[in-house]
Amino acid sequence: MYTLKVEGMTCQGCARSVERVVGALKPCAAVSVALEEGLVSIEDSIARDAAAE
Repeated sequence: MYTLKVEGMTCQGCARSVERVVGALKPCAAVSVALEEGLVSIEDSIARDAAAE
């Protein structure tokens, strides 16, 4: 899982934009936005599966 600090997110629209962009880049990734903390967590199932091996 990757956690990134994203500055300037102020509303749910911002959060949805981040989710949409990450989803376009990594369709198999699960994206979670913590708006108040300004954090975006990205879990990529491919990376998780590789780590399990």
